[in-house]
Amino acid sequence: MQKPTDIPYTYVIGTGWWCSPRPITWKPIQGDDCIRSREFHRLWYYAIDKYTCPEKICIVDSASPIRPEMADDPRLEWMSLNHNFHTYHSPYHEAFDHSGWVKSALLSAYYALMCEADYFIYVEQDCLVRGDGWVDAVVNQLDEHVAAGHPGWMFGDGRNGCPGNHDIQQSLFVIKQSHLWPFIQRLTPRPKGPSLMAEQQFPLLSS
Repeated sequence: MQKPTDIPYTYVIGTGWWCSPRPITWKPIQGDDCIRSREFHRLWYYAIDKYTCPEKICIVDSASPIRPEMADDPRLEWMSLNHNFHTYHSPYHEAFDHSGWVKSALLSAYYALMCEADYFIYVEQDCLVRGDGWVDAVVNQLDEHVAAGHPGWMFGDGRNGCPGNHDIQQSLFVIKQSHLWPFIQRLTPRPKGPSLMAEQQFPLLSS
């Protein structure tokens, strides 16, 4: 595992959290319910601890009835919202400026900005990372992206999504510090018109 002194930059990892004792019935779901369980969180944290070296790990909880078993790690920061703001699938979402998922991305991104980290990396609670040096590879690619005149954020390409679905893959994305504030500013205004899922909202408001 890399130690902080081995890398010339700093980063904060952000994620969201939701876990329920009952199966989700108020929205369509993808994948098995285990990926939103306390048990899966242990795998998520194991992968983060083994293959990354963030200064902080910011977890934004959507007022979940169940909390994960937190490791004794001073890098972990837990923040709870006052409500479950649901997702774009929910009829309740129209009453809120943003869904719970977007709120977790915005809040943890702002936390990274306030920490003055060089990069912000969002790793969704059901996303397992693997591989030595993957953060270096992504950061180097992002720096090349910025040097070529492109925005300082990168999302996955969604190749493992449904056929015909060309939305971005937002389960794992990275933002350079110099572009964090523009990203937050563009994503913060309430979207006009029908409620949008994050995969549609992100490219519309942050491109």
